[in-house]
Amino acid sequence: MRFRNASQTLRWPNYSRTTFPTMARSSAHFSDIAKPCRDNHCPSRSRCCSRRSCRNALASRLDRRELTITTKKNILYPVLDNIDLIKKDIRHRCDRSAWKGREITHAYDRFASTMNQRIAPASCRCKTCAIERADRKIALLSAQHREAKRWLDALRKYRWKYDLDASSRSATVSR
Repeated sequence: MRFRNASQTLRWPNYSRTTFPTMARSSAHFSDIAKPCRDNHCPSRSRCCSRRSCRNALASRLDRRELTITTKKNILYPVLDNIDLIKKDIRHRCDRSAWKGREITHAYDRFASTMNQRIAPASCRCKTCAIERADRKIALLSAQHREAKRWLDALRKYRWKYDLDASSRSATVSR
């Protein structure tokens, strides 16, 4: 294919004859910094790195962590909503004489202790410390989701076992 310019003729290169370099595949998902930087990236520590590529890589890592935090919250909140709904359902339609049972109490204690945990604020406001804090937040949100699912399962079992309406229980068994 040729294009005419006022002064010269341009030609598209023939891509079928040339080979392009391929990216090496590694076991790592992605690398934030191409060459390992041996300096620290926190200004409160000695030998702080000031390379632009490191700053950009740290900003990218922090953005990915924040996206992961948002995703984990969006997964956790519907489970918490389901817990509230089933607790209301238990309050209105179940025999609550066994509410202080061992299984339900143990599940709630684990749920409450995990949900009451907080992440300590970072000592400084640099991106490195923010990434470390975000990693701890991600781990906490994962643990909270796991315990919320266990608490929800315990509530479902309790709801099914102590339902006052026998017809609804027999209907769920036949499905």
